[in-house]
Amino acid sequence: MITLNAVSKSFGSASVLKNFHLEIPSGKTIALLGLSGSGKTTVLKLIAGIHLADQGQIRVDELEVNSTNIKKIREKIGYVIQDGGLFPHLTAIENIELMAKERGWSTMERKNRLEELADLTKLPTSLLKKYPKALSGGQRQRVGIIRAMFLNPDVYLLDEPLGALDPITRSDLQEELQIIFSQMKKTVLLVTHDLHEAAFLADAVYLLNKGQIIQQGTMQEIVNNPNSDFVKKFVNAQRGASLN
Repeated sequence: MITLNAVSKSFGSASVLKNFHLEIPSGKTIALLGLSGSGKTTVLKLIAGIHLADQGQIRVDELEVNSTNIKKIREKIGYVIQDGGLFPHLTAIENIELMAKERGWSTMERKNRLEELADLTKLPTSLLKKYPKALSGGQRQRVGIIRAMFLNPDVYLLDEPLGALDPITRSDLQEELQIIFSQMKKTVLLVTHDLHEAAFLADAVYLLNKGQIIQQGTMQEIVNNPNSDFVKKFVNAQRGASLN
């Protein structure tokens, strides 16, 4: 579903990715792990066409990511960032339905889809007319997830979607996302710092350091057979919780 081939990206004099390769199979949930600055978020933004690669080729469902295809690429992608990334001047329902209205969905189509997704994400419909500032962090995140899912895209890119939440809300949303991912059978690329979240949600994990994938596989493979001192240190730093 997603391939990055020999991709390089720099910002000024800072090289973030160099000759980077990645393949994401269709219908799987893959977690990108790594320290801050390892290139995880840059990978997502390159796939979404927010940034364009300096070198190399990126494809989403066989469509090349370039300046000509940006609109088509973004129609294939649902993007969720920390705290939902909602427009503060729009209500929850206005945030959710923005692109559906742009694409000419009827009132009934929007209503039916909204009811389906509100039920799936356990968002009370009584909150839909509220502005983001009147919602809790978990509620804003649910609205952001519904917005990303609304047009039923093929690919979901999630950038630390639960990172700003309190532990109980985060745990609840992790369980809901696991159910959603299993039901959707879509391609999901999740960026997180958290080994335990990756173990819970992802089919496989790719661990990045300094813009390169240094180990990939199931979480148990990485935990039990780290291939470098860095991987071992990264795992041991989060050893306090179960990774099963």
